[in-house]
Amino acid sequence: MSEQSAFDRQHITELTQVHHPGLLEQLRVPPEAAAWMRRYQRELWAGLACCVLAFVVWALYDNYQTTKAEKATSALHAAMTAPNDARAARLAEVISKYGSTSAGTWARLEQAQLALDRGDIAEALSLFEQVRKNIAGKSPLQPLLHYGIATAQERAGKIDEAMQSYRSLSEFKGFGPLAWMALGRLHESRKEQAQAVQMYEKYLAAAPESGGALTGGGDGARDLATARLRELKSAAATGQ
Repeated sequence: MSEQSAFDRQHITELTQVHHPGLLEQLRVPPEAAAWMRRYQRELWAGLACCVLAFVVWALYDNYQTTKAEKATSALHAAMTAPNDARAARLAEVISKYGSTSAGTWARLEQAQLALDRGDIAEALSLFEQVRKNIAGKSPLQPLLHYGIATAQERAGKIDEAMQSYRSLSEFKGFGPLAWMALGRLHESRKEQAQAVQMYEKYLAAAPESGGALTGGGDGARDLATARLRELKSAAATGQ
């Protein structure tokens, strides 16, 4: 009888039926779980591939956003340090290229301030409103926005609206003195002496004795508030 050939069909069938322990068995995965994983291995690999792809896309997007923010900040700095006659155009470039970034928002605020400085109140208010729609309620730019809007409204003669904006400004930590000083001035301009006195007193009680214009402090501002308060109280005492 001839020896069995290695290529004999029955011999091949027997070889294929021999169980070779796989990785799942070596890892001591329960048989039921291993069988389930083998059954759905195509779906599992597809899911894993999607997770890896999502991670790669997120990493690339995060790197893109970081690079974009750095470029936007650099462009804003260049615009802010540009000569006065070129500053508006450079700010417009920042807004055009990086309008969705914090630098783009700051550029809009600067454009609004430039419009305010040249007396274009309507343009300033329009730009401030654009910023208002695009920043979050907890943005650190909110106090500057409120102050800009209040100043523009005051210059436009919209006193009631300006006073409301100053009241909103006073709710931000550190900006109360600036708002109370402005409210005292506006109440005084409307002959509302009692309210003006109240605002000046709040200012003097809270304002630092030295500081910048942004917080309403400084000896000059305190001296002015003290003088106005003294005059208002004197006028009230004499019945004027």
